[in-house]
Amino acid sequence: MEGHTNLAASIQSAMKAKQLSRDQLAGMLGINHFMMEKLLRGEIVPSTHLKKRLLETLQIPRENIA
Repeated sequence: MEGHTNLAASIQSAMKAKQLSRDQLAGMLGINHFMMEKLLRGEIVPSTHLKKRLLETLQIPRENIA
């Protein structure tokens, strides 16, 4: 679970730095706001494809994520 929390914290930090709202990021990723909320709370594990898109969209280095 710690890895998911780390990913959620990294997503939130990157969103803040890029001044993106949850709805904006969800739209960029093609997911609904319910899934976005669960990702941000660390409640779900994103698919490999979604995780890759998250990291690329937010420019988070892969090595920063456990």
